[in-house]
Amino acid sequence: MVNDARVEAEICVVGAGPAGLAVTRVLASHRRDVLLIDSGGERPDEASQVLGVGRLAGLGYFPLHESRRRGLGGSSNHWDIPIGDGQVGARLHPLGAEDFSVRDWIPLSGWPIDPAAADPFYRQAARLCGIAPVDTSRLVAADRQAALPLDPGAVETIVFQIGAANRWRPECVLSDVPADRLRILTHVTATEIVPADSGTAVTGVRVVTADGQKFTIGAAVVVLAAGGIENARLLLLSGRDRRGLGNDRDQVGRCFMEHPWLVAGLVSAPSGGLIDRAGLYQVHRTRHGWAEARLVLPEPVRRAERLLGCGVRLRRLGRDDPLCLPAQCLPAQCLPALCLPALCLPAQAAASEPDQDEIFAVEVMAEQAPNPASRITLDPVLRDRYGQPATCLDWRVTGQDLATIATTLRLIGAEFAARQLGTLHVRLDLDSPPAGLRGGRHHMGTTRMASDRARGVVDADGRVHGLANLYVTGSSVFPTGGFANPTLTIIALALRLGAHLAASRRADGDGAANQAAARTA
Repeated sequence: MVNDARVEAEICVVGAGPAGLAVTRVLASHRRDVLLIDSGGERPDEASQVLGVGRLAGLGYFPLHESRRRGLGGSSNHWDIPIGDGQVGARLHPLGAEDFSVRDWIPLSGWPIDPAAADPFYRQAARLCGIAPVDTSRLVAADRQAALPLDPGAVETIVFQIGAANRWRPECVLSDVPADRLRILTHVTATEIVPADSGTAVTGVRVVTADGQKFTIGAAVVVLAAGGIENARLLLLSGRDRRGLGNDRDQVGRCFMEHPWLVAGLVSAPSGGLIDRAGLYQVHRTRHGWAEARLVLPEPVRRAERLLGCGVRLRRLGRDDPLCLPAQCLPAQCLPALCLPALCLPAQAAASEPDQDEIFAVEVMAEQAPNPASRITLDPVLRDRYGQPATCLDWRVTGQDLATIATTLRLIGAEFAARQLGTLHVRLDLDSPPAGLRGGRHHMGTTRMASDRARGVVDADGRVHGLANLYVTGSSVFPTGGFANPTLTIIALALRLGAHLAASRRADGDGAANQAAARTA
């Protein structure tokens, strides 16, 4: 590639993870001319990963360059749940109807799309992921493993299906699209979205190759699918002033959400009881594929208690499993972490002695309330190797987030006691995030979807407010995140955006004008 050259495309998609691959599949299948770029290569490599270096200003978190994967397949290369035959996968589950709704106890909640409008795209996403497009109740009923005998009005069992990571390679997702409508460029990093002189559209993307060669992609439509951190960073890096593109209301980068994850305690149960009933809650094979169940509070209970979502996993501790808890059971070490006196016995002894209680680790993965103070910005000092400002992440967890976890565990523990299934041993300090709390590498909310540009960055179609031809897809557009892993919703939204763009005349009718503007910008 000659330095300062130009490449023309009808549609440029930035990012070749599941979101970018899904939207590209739809567009190329409808014979749109698509150029898909990614800063990584065929497989994850260290040189590409260090482009994601950043600084942490809030809660402790993963090093940013390790919290997502660049390259073809994106963060599907990060999935790590063993599912047999050497394969790994990720947990997949849709958001519920309540997750799309306004919940008056959750600030900034409510999606600007009807959950019914997402249903056909969830079904398409399930097919692409190789999982069954069926609801949770039918999955539980069809499973060979039995759900715990709990009052369904107090505690529900839901099933996460597990989809294989190897389905998210271009040769799989894009195998049946017209080859003449698709180009893929690897080791090409987007550094700026180029605005048109009018300020109401964009004309393309400035990029740099791994060896430092710079060129511009002129495009009628640009789609950002680079992840919950890089989507916002790229908008902040772009534009003619320091605010960035789509950021006239200072919304880009705000409301960063994760799924707070914590080993919160344990369940102890009499030998021979719970252990024989808990197979559904471990990773197991079903006639639909691989699955794993969670315990959740039903929606009416969450509404009555004014809670966010929270899923609880029971992880059976085997003879050699460590408990992996944040502190030993000494008072000076327990605060502000967990104080779990029942954990003073080693897990190995508890699991191996027939007269001892059976032990399950209790893991929670919870929803966060949108919080504008939890955000990403551009670091004033740190730069990547191309001289671009790196990301600064200020992740924050609120008292509402922590109260949801504590109340969920209290109510589930009460139901376990009422059914004589076992005893939940948990105590949380709600004044601060407990030691051991971390995220799931699920970056959400930084370019959130809202009908009002004062509350978000993109509209219901994923179009950046105020810009006619710049779109964003992926978990960064989530107004709220629910408690389920985001991958299935990411793919469904990308398919929905692809269908919208394929049906739109914008790529055809405005393409010549936008590309002419790009040539003169």
